[in-house]
Amino acid sequence: MNFYGGGGLGVIPMNIDYGKKEESQTGFMAMAFLGMEFFLPGLPNLAFDTEFGFQYVDIDTFAQISTYGGGFGVLGIRYYF
Repeated sequence: MNFYGGGGLGVIPMNIDYGKKEESQTGFMAMAFLGMEFFLPGLPNLAFDTEFGFQYVDIDTFAQISTYGGGFGVLGIRYYF
């Protein structure tokens, strides 16, 4: 079983077209997550994983804190060659 963590930072450029007027805005995003990978005995290349984290988005007057992956968490299956 492996445990891991990670994070990210991003810049979000936006151009908004209001018809007669165009506006440019710049925002940022920050995220952090933790995950776990589980390997079955006898199948060392097949892993089941789960991740959970939070992300923060801030663009002009809009700010939001949400969970990573759009829901409660992320589940996955990986095969390592």
